[in-house]
Amino acid sequence: MRKSSGYPVAVVGAGVAGLACARKLRELGAAVEVLEAQHSIGGRCFAVASPFGALDAGCAAINGQKLPFLREVDRLVRLGSLAPWHLNSYRDQPEDGSPEEEDDIRPPRRIGYVGVPALTSLPRFLAQGLPVQLGFEAESIQRKFGNWFVRSAGGILKGPYDQVVLAMPAPRSLALARNIAPLERALAAVRYDPCWVLLMSPRSPIRSNLVQRTLSSGPIRWVGGLHRQPARSRSQVWALHASASWSAARLECDADLVCAELVDLLSANLASSAPSAWLHAQLWRHAFRADHNASAPDYFWSDTDQIGICGDSVSASSIEAVFLSGQQLALRMVEQVGRLQAA
Repeated sequence: MRKSSGYPVAVVGAGVAGLACARKLRELGAAVEVLEAQHSIGGRCFAVASPFGALDAGCAAINGQKLPFLREVDRLVRLGSLAPWHLNSYRDQPEDGSPEEEDDIRPPRRIGYVGVPALTSLPRFLAQGLPVQLGFEAESIQRKFGNWFVRSAGGILKGPYDQVVLAMPAPRSLALARNIAPLERALAAVRYDPCWVLLMSPRSPIRSNLVQRTLSSGPIRWVGGLHRQPARSRSQVWALHASASWSAARLECDADLVCAELVDLLSANLASSAPSAWLHAQLWRHAFRADHNASAPDYFWSDTDQIGICGDSVSASSIEAVFLSGQQLALRMVEQVGRLQAA
């Protein structure tokens, strides 16, 4: 069994999967360095600035069923970084003039958890105490003398590392994993569904009792009122995620034209329209894993090459799935090495 030389582990990608993996490795005694191409962390938990504060432009809420993830959710609720989202709560009252009865007294039903002030609170929590280098766009990885080195697009060389974890969408990981046969086989067939995202605040409130809705067909995948979530601005902000087929047909379209189409879709779904006071639209290119096999392992690890993959390159795309993928890979790595020298 190969022992750790004391060099750190490189985790390439600071989304939920990479941060969950790095955090668990550190808890188990490993030295870790996280390298992130963007100038912020979070991956699929990303938000945009608006006149109403940070707004979730990726995942708008999270759910979970498995205990390791629910423990973290409960901890973040107690810290005030997550809040339960309920139907029929004080936030879920009919808008002025809506036809719904004012005396609806059905008991609240939890439909998920939201971040406070946005879901970026989850990756920020996971990153606490971790050395994260932002703006490091990994261009290549190379193994020399039994250790790994990572080179950036700007020519900066990082290393040596005992092990490497790739925690990015499959196309980006595959670009680094060329000529590493086990990784190429694991990544080559992975496909993602894209998603155009719209955020819109009307000049005057739209009369709709909609809280959130998931659709299984048509041009819309999900639509909801972010103002209906707890700990949010009372100003109306509506979010719409377009379906995979609708988004794929507009991958190369001008954002302004797509934005106008998305506003029309939102108005039709709400059966009401109003001039917008603020609009934001963007393409989420690698939004959801399209071909995940539920029976397949949720991480990949090569004992021979000392390299692993976590996140929705190998797992499903939910926040819970990518979180558990990172944790499970960390446990597998420590089990294989036997002992990692502390930083």
